[in-house]
Amino acid sequence: MSSLTSCLRSRNYIKFEELTRPTAFAHIIHEPKKISSLNPLLSPSGLDLARKAFYNIMSKLRAVSRETTWSVIRYTYRDLSLRAGDGTTRDWLSRSLALPSVIPGERDIPVEEWLQRKIGEGHARAKEGVEGKYIICKVR
Repeated sequence: MSSLTSCLRSRNYIKFEELTRPTAFAHIIHEPKKISSLNPLLSPSGLDLARKAFYNIMSKLRAVSRETTWSVIRYTYRDLSLRAGDGTTRDWLSRSLALPSVIPGERDIPVEEWLQRKIGEGHARAKEGVEGKYIICKVR
């Protein structure tokens, strides 16, 4: 948890995303001995509930971080290019915004879908005549 807060304070969103991936904490929540050592009276259904709660907390942390990260991106960048065949910006944006879901069975948020929401909020707009390019609308 201290590493997570450190990442948020230093705005190291890529490291934050890595630390909140399911692979980063699977060894903790999928070993019944580790969870039951916290509370030895937990039943198997209590263990499942604890796991679900942990996944949901991580998902919520990522959502809160996502909005802060987007504010930084909005302030810093003039445009984004998500052209077909060039996944570099798309991958960077997906990781920076922590778009992949951490909840088992829940679908990831595609970058384009997320960006369409931001267009609806007036945070960005598609560049006319250029497919896959978006202009970032600065905060006023």
